[in-house]
Amino acid sequence: MKSLFAAIIILLPSIAFAQNLPEPENMYVATNCFLNDGYTLRDAVEEGNNGFEGPINVAFRQPIATPDAAENQFMRIVVWENMEAWVDADAASTDINVSDSYFCEDSQRRFFTSRQLGENSRSSADGDSTLVTITACTLKDGVNYSEAYDWINTRTLAREAAGDTRVSSMVLGVLGRSANGNGLGRLMGVRAIGRSAAEMARAMDRLWANDGQSPDYAMTPAESCQDPVLYRSYFVD
Repeated sequence: MKSLFAAIIILLPSIAFAQNLPEPENMYVATNCFLNDGYTLRDAVEEGNNGFEGPINVAFRQPIATPDAAENQFMRIVVWENMEAWVDADAASTDINVSDSYFCEDSQRRFFTSRQLGENSRSSADGDSTLVTITACTLKDGVNYSEAYDWINTRTLAREAAGDTRVSSMVLGVLGRSANGNGLGRLMGVRAIGRSAAEMARAMDRLWANDGQSPDYAMTPAESCQDPVLYRSYFVD
């Protein structure tokens, strides 16, 4: 028994560190919001990020090619360094949004961690908005997030070496639940952002010309992936 216990102790470090998923770059909070009658998204963007102090940035995502989005709907994305920063900013409230142009479902917020893929950096952006694609996937049984990250990151680096200018990240939902959420521990997303809408469009044209349609992470290690969705993301001051 003692020898068995010793063997387990020896194996524990290798088990504990088998996953080498990098630390998240940041955490972001996504909330469905809706324009009030007579207002446009431009009005909401100009009104700004009422109620927030301390986030890294705030963006309003306008659905372009998404399922089931209402005409007056958009998504508020608030990026924080981590959960502690979110709490320190006193953002844990359901009445943080007092706006003339829109209202948000603050009690149904969802939290995500974000890890950069590849080496492209979004250190600067051109204009007041850009395009964003998100692909949600379910991993195969037995594939962990570390393995998926390594697999996708290797291919992202190869794409960038071939001229891909998109800034990509692996996103994992950590709090909250989508209407059709399932597969705990197997769901992940890949987000790709352009430094500008025009640059993102050129990158997508290049991707489709080379691959036909689906990015290669839709093959392995994913069991299945949904069609990518498209948003226009406006930067909020």
